Amino acid sequence: MSCEHPLDIPPTHIILNGCGCALIRVSSDYCVYSYEKLVDHFHKHGSMTFEEARDWVNFNILDISIPNWPYIALDDEDAEETEE
Repeated sequence: MSCEHPLDIPPTHIILNGCGCALIRVSSDYCVYSYEKLVDHFHKHGSMTFEEARDWVNFNILDISIPNWPYIALDDEDAEETEE
């Protein structure tokens, strides 16, 4: 099961398919996702334990560094700091 992206997202932005429920906002350069919501999403919908989901997000999402790659906010304060 996945959750759709509820916001209009520019075509230049990279999205994490099926993870719209973890999307916090869209900046002018990238999408911003909640780390905790991503882990929760993969735990609930990816048939993973919490630890497996956390490891999967860390390895497959956090470790990626390419232009327009989504920003992953580690907590609410982190998300607010990315406001433009």
